[in-house]
Amino acid sequence: MKNYPMYMQNNQEEIERFIQGLSMCTVSTGEHNGVFNPVYLDGAFYFHLNRSDEQFIEVIEKKAGTLIFFEFLCNIPSYWIDPQDGGVATSYYRYAEFNCEAIVYTEKEDMAKLLPIFLEKYQSEGGYETLKLDSAIYQSDYKVLGIVKFTPKRVLAKWKMGQNRSVEKRREIIEKLKKRNHGLDHKACEEIERWITLNQK
Repeated sequence: MKNYPMYMQNNQEEIERFIQGLSMCTVSTGEHNGVFNPVYLDGAFYFHLNRSDEQFIEVIEKKAGTLIFFEFLCNIPSYWIDPQDGGVATSYYRYAEFNCEAIVYTEKEDMAKLLPIFLEKYQSEGGYETLKLDSAIYQSDYKVLGIVKFTPKRVLAKWKMGQNRSVEKRREIIEKLKKRNHGLDHKACEEIERWITLNQK
């Protein structure tokens, strides 16, 4: 039987599954923090920013940044675990932090090549004029936007979904979550069940 610990930085497949399922993350470049829609491609993250943005300027100076992906799933009240011990109340979540080096692209040719990957991900249904180097409608975008490529150098990741509890207790929690059915309780059920299945393979 496999052991899946809370700390997941060595499980690249699971981390990629997690980050691909989220549409936003926070980016810290030192003095500045922002929330952005990332594109993950070939092991790197891409973001587009206005070139006048203070955080974009800071990326150029520091050539580095920290990306944080976080998903809160649910709170687990203590009495679901123990009828007396209030100290066992907890929250289930997934967290991944990437310390990255950064490269900045500002040339028009780079904009025309890289900007389409954002539309392909976040507006895959189309409904816009194709981005081309000579497209008149996008010339102003090519002038004011910049693309930042973050390449991870260090990863810290933690999944907290009851791995320290027995399978029987986790299945009890699943049933209680289904009955409560608040917020992302349904997704928490799916993830807990998924990890039970993975652990039994």
